Amino acid sequence: MIVADQSFRTLLNLHPHQHWIVSDGAFAMDGSFYPLPRMQKKVREQLTRVLQRKVLNGLVRQGKLSAEERRRMLRWRHTGFSIDTSVCIREDRRQELEKLLCYIRRHPFRLSGFSYNHQHGVVLYHAPNLPCPVPGLMILAYSGSNLQITGQEVAVERKRKPLSPKR
Repeated sequence: MIVADQSFRTLLNLHPHQHWIVSDGAFAMDGSFYPLPRMQKKVREQLTRVLQRKVLNGLVRQGKLSAEERRRMLRWRHTGFSIDTSVCIREDRRQELEKLLCYIRRHPFRLSGFSYNHQHGVVLYHAPNLPCPVPGLMILAYSGSNLQITGQEVAVERKRKPLSPKR
């Protein structure tokens, strides 16, 4: 099993979650593989509830969530916990597995999303779901925190000081 923590979505907004890659079977000591049956919807739902309780109980024990908040969250219709078994990669599809692994461990922003506007002397970041670019330096400065981007264009000026020769 491989687990990757993430705290962001495409727009870098705070969205703590995990991606798991789990084998659909087990290997015996002799190297033979024993596949598990496909997980049924009812089992997925039960497992989701177990994981939800374990995670929330752990957050309460760590002091990151109050017991009352946990009780309230357990009553939510859409808890934010889900198990998706729709992606199944066969053993002979190594490229697909590598692509999935790269996706779950990706950086919060794409390097290809940055551009430099020579006319205005600013770096811009173009996110796929934003109607307009945002200042790239703002993305870099806040990439480790819970940045909220609304899609409104923000102007950033870079003042240049002329270089003076050293004497």
